[in-house]
Amino acid sequence: MMMVPTRMNGALIGVACAISLAGVILLTGACSSLPDQPDEVRTVRNRAAQYTEYGDNYYRRGQYEQARSFYELAYDLAGSVDSLGQLAGLHNSLGRTWQAQGYPDEARSEYEEGRRIAVRAGSSRIEAESIANLGSLAVDDRNYDEAEALFQEALELIDGNGDYRRQEAVIRHNLGSAYAGRERFEEARDQLERAKAINSDLNRRVELASNHYMLASVASRSGEYDKALEHAREALELDRSMENTPGIIASLRAIATISRRAERDEESVEYLERALTVARASDNQRAYEAILHELVEVNEALGHTERTNRFGEMLDEL
Repeated sequence: MMMVPTRMNGALIGVACAISLAGVILLTGACSSLPDQPDEVRTVRNRAAQYTEYGDNYYRRGQYEQARSFYELAYDLAGSVDSLGQLAGLHNSLGRTWQAQGYPDEARSEYEEGRRIAVRAGSSRIEAESIANLGSLAVDDRNYDEAEALFQEALELIDGNGDYRRQEAVIRHNLGSAYAGRERFEEARDQLERAKAINSDLNRRVELASNHYMLASVASRSGEYDKALEHAREALELDRSMENTPGIIASLRAIATISRRAERDEESVEYLERALTVARASDNQRAYEAILHELVEVNEALGHTERTNRFGEMLDEL
């Protein structure tokens, strides 16, 4: 019997077997053997889907290490029954955790493997997701030509398929981000509004918040500060309703940035301090440090020496 490469380390395997995974079968050599009955296969696939959902919940809260642990558990389960579609999707999920933590090389490796497996599985939906994720890395690197080409390729894979509207919304959002990066603001608005309409129809509030966030960025860079603040506040309310901690932090920082551009510096400080509180409470160290730098800069510009020194000391303690 051929063994399936495990994504978990030895300690995690030990934990998985210690709690018995409620009867789930893992092909790791430490638990049971590969099931050969259809009902057992379905049970394993369903449990893999359940662990993926747990990972998604942690990911939305910005707890990326915990999310990755559940994705890896799901990966081993899916691998034990050769569920190619699940494996391809989990490579994308794992890549997103790496990307969110600032590890683009690791993320790219996961996305590329997800794309290869999706092709083998015959899943144009997951292949499109993998390509779009690679495009998002290109946006992060400001390689907008590459990003646009990847997003267009992804759209062609799902074009006209009504079952893939969620994926279409994500890709159009990312394409809008690429256009915005090149200051093609009208094209960016068009794609973002199309994504927003789909997400509104599907009641996907986290994604809808992201659409508003990007529309706020486009409006702010176009000098339309009131419209930008309207979009950013809508994003904040949606993120709060979903307890989307990374989104809450991003929206608060966006409002602070727009307020500063609109010469509302005291409002900027207020929203940055709120963002700092959320980052500290959620143990988001990257955001916490970045916000402290912003607070030092803004308070220094305002001549608030005492607050500048206090936030500077907090930075020194990191």
